[in-house]
Amino acid sequence: MARLVKGLIPNVPVDTDDIIRWAKGINDILSNLTDFVADDVPVGDHGLLSGRTADDHKHYVLNLNENTDITGGTFSLTTDNFGEFAYLNITDEANGYQIGSAGAGTTVLTIKSHVDGANFLLAPGAGANLTSAAFGNFLAGVGAGQELTGQRNCLFLGNRAGFLVESSDILIIDNILRVSLARNFTDSIIVGLMNVIPASQTIQFNVGSFLTGVGAHSLLIETPDTNDITLTFSAIATGIFAWEGGNDYFKFSDDILLATNEKLYLRDTDIGFYSQANTFMDLFADGAVRIGNSSAGAPTTYLSVLPGGDTFWVGAGSGKLSGHMFTNTVIATTLVDQGTFYELDGATAWTAGHLNGCTFTDPGITVLTAGVYEVIWSLSTDFSSSPGSKQEIEYAIMVNGVIQDEGQAHRTLANSTDTGNACGVGSIDVAVNEVVSLAAKNETSSGKILQVAHGNLSIKQIGGV
Repeated sequence: MARLVKGLIPNVPVDTDDIIRWAKGINDILSNLTDFVADDVPVGDHGLLSGRTADDHKHYVLNLNENTDITGGTFSLTTDNFGEFAYLNITDEANGYQIGSAGAGTTVLTIKSHVDGANFLLAPGAGANLTSAAFGNFLAGVGAGQELTGQRNCLFLGNRAGFLVESSDILIIDNILRVSLARNFTDSIIVGLMNVIPASQTIQFNVGSFLTGVGAHSLLIETPDTNDITLTFSAIATGIFAWEGGNDYFKFSDDILLATNEKLYLRDTDIGFYSQANTFMDLFADGAVRIGNSSAGAPTTYLSVLPGGDTFWVGAGSGKLSGHMFTNTVIATTLVDQGTFYELDGATAWTAGHLNGCTFTDPGITVLTAGVYEVIWSLSTDFSSSPGSKQEIEYAIMVNGVIQDEGQAHRTLANSTDTGNACGVGSIDVAVNEVVSLAAKNETSSGKILQVAHGNLSIKQIGGV
């Protein structure tokens, strides 16, 4: 009978590669031994070859080879109990090296080699159903990856992590049994899909809150170039906002709700906007609120609202849509028929005044934007010759040749030297490209020539239609 002497077997190393070399060395030493006794080798509690109790031969620290019959001390190990409840069991298998017993379902650590990379299995039941086609899997935890067979490159950390997963290239960190395949992906705390192309990789945190480190107080999402970064919030409806790297701004593809009176500040807390109360939107600034024509620099045309509520326009062409025409030169119009309105359009033309969003076409102002316009007019008129008697003259606003009810006025002219003044105002709907002008009629006689010595017509949009 061969004799196992003290010092022949070195201490068990810690590093995995050293353990493998250590086991192979021991196998070389004991390859020809069929049985032996321990001589001056600790075999009691905590010994190199030791059991938990003298009569419990199933719990031992080291089993060198399933064909080795080791006797000595107060217990015996046989091939019948090889690997059961082993704390450390190293065998030289065709596929690699194993620490612990997979057959008994109590594996502590298994390393199975493969031409494309070893499978590393830590804890009982980890990768219990792996086949020879599997490689590159790192499974640490009781029952981790138990349903994997020929899959590859999975990384599961935690007891029962990825318990029911049957896919390759999956990362799962979890420590709870998920009772369905779907829940392995939707409930495990961290789930990822690995790929040789970084842009094709994904990672998912199934959490209620995501907190960064106490020291950093920040969350950094980084890209090495100007590529866009998109954050998608998936629920019944999908919410998306994205960093547009090439344009250097964020893009929101869904609504943003400030639920009460929260403010959005610009530059400092004296500039921003919010809703002070329901049904209101409030803009504020310590200088002025400017609504203008530029997003790149200071606007050149804008409406300015001062903190005290005063408003004014800045820049050419700014202000309300409006138009004006006038004359200080006599414009003569023959009122041919009694009781009929005639547009005040003589040989002498009216003159265009200020125009903003309107054009002037003698004898009227053309509107370019439909709306409700306030129309204000004034006329100083007389006759080119004595009418012979008092004449009743009526004046009105005309839109595209149609007399308007609003803004009419009248007066009596006694003779050719009697210059009478009249004025009116009205709020009138005007369509695009319609022309606003003035008209007059003689209620007393026909054929008289009415002269406009001075005249003004102003229009200003006050509402939409």
